[in-house]
Amino acid sequence: MVIKSCRNCDIIPILEKSISNQDGLNCETVSEWANYIGCETDIRFVSFAIARAGREINKIAHQNTGEYDRIGNNFTHWKDNPHYRVFPKNYKPNNPTDLTKMTTMFSNLNQELIGKVNTEDQEVNENLVFNSDLLERCRKHSPRIVKSLKGYGKLYKEELQLVDMRQVHPAGKEIRNNKTGEVLPKGFQVRSDMLIDSVNRVAIAYDISQKDWDPYAEQIILFLLPEEYKYTNNDGIEVVWGILNGNHRYDAASQQLQENIISWLVDMPLNKIRKYGNAEANRQKNSSKPRSNQDIAVSVMMMMDDPTTKLHEDLKKAEESGKIKKIDIVKEELKDYHLHGNTVPAILRIIIHESKQELSERKDYDSKRRAGYISEFYPEYFKVTGKDWDYETREGVRVILIESSGSNYVIVAHKICKMQKENNDPISIVFSNAKDAKVTKENRDAIRRKFQTQIYGVIKEMHDGYDKIFDKKTAVVPTFECLPELSDEFDTNQLIRVI
Repeated sequence: MVIKSCRNCDIIPILEKSISNQDGLNCETVSEWANYIGCETDIRFVSFAIARAGREINKIAHQNTGEYDRIGNNFTHWKDNPHYRVFPKNYKPNNPTDLTKMTTMFSNLNQELIGKVNTEDQEVNENLVFNSDLLERCRKHSPRIVKSLKGYGKLYKEELQLVDMRQVHPAGKEIRNNKTGEVLPKGFQVRSDMLIDSVNRVAIAYDISQKDWDPYAEQIILFLLPEEYKYTNNDGIEVVWGILNGNHRYDAASQQLQENIISWLVDMPLNKIRKYGNAEANRQKNSSKPRSNQDIAVSVMMMMDDPTTKLHEDLKKAEESGKIKKIDIVKEELKDYHLHGNTVPAILRIIIHESKQELSERKDYDSKRRAGYISEFYPEYFKVTGKDWDYETREGVRVILIESSGSNYVIVAHKICKMQKENNDPISIVFSNAKDAKVTKENRDAIRRKFQTQIYGVIKEMHDGYDKIFDKKTAVVPTFECLPELSDEFDTNQLIRVI
């Protein structure tokens, strides 16, 4: 027989078979016995599960036959462990028992054998990093999160807790709603497109391996799963927590075979989880992997589409009344994310382009969205590198993709001139107007023609300049002088004339 889970119903029959066959009784520790028998579940937790199952066997034997310490009488070396305990902590062997009481006990035991494992019976392994001592130091020094929870949720426990990792739904793992059957493929991931950054995880895992955990730093935050998302895992453990902040730290702790994690426990509605994660928990100062613009934009867009949120309600009212611009409501929402003013336009751009709702009459483009537009609507354009142009078509058209901002018209003019020497294939300039351009339906044609006029103006100026300098020789010829830079040029500190 092989241990396939940490449930009593799996382990108790195997222990009894070992006793019956007098097989493996010389194993000095429970982990040695588990390896001897064979184990297909997480070895980190098997020792605790075997100890728990052993105490249940002792209780049953004591109730049935009066035998005291059936496990210790057979696995004699196990009693040498200072943490060895004969009975479950809630069992009092000196109490009188009658048939009714024994029937009740067996009924309760049967429920436990086929159901959930009581994690409160687990003893803390003080040799691991996340132990009672570190918990007390973190409680004393780690920043509290009460203020950041305002408007989102509340603390479930007033102090940091040492939480059994098996009770936590892992980062990025799908989870099912037991009422509706709906599956969340990434669980409660608050990031837009990233689950675990392996580089960040490895760095945290190394710190844990060195027993270097900062009690002054922000700690992991777990949220209470709604009843419809709670479940019992394969080890008989009821999973009741989701990760609100700390995916990398949880994953690193798991990689380092830790059994518990130090966490804040909070009670928060699901429709506020993603916003809190990006507005508060994953800010630059609070996270080992700070939020991105995309994370924030996706958080806002999900709330825009969620009928249970105030943002969705406000946008619906604005659309119905026509008195308030929807984009202004989104700008107000972004204030909750504590953003630098220079960051807001970039996030708004993502939302305007990717949201299902129409928020603005105009969409401006950055380089990523220009390329995305071509990829989506002109897939026949293929990207080229090492050229003065960016794309080519099957017909041989050479395409320059650019924004009509700053001095880009000079760059495009120069490229057009250089491309004349390559071949006679057609040239196309595909551009977006400057992001800060005040483009309206009334002036759009004039603004777009301006870029074209500027480019041709530069080409003409270059032609006229070449004509005066090299053909007519009537130009004012500039001199060229370079600043000194090598050791033998600093004696005089004179500019170096280029001849």
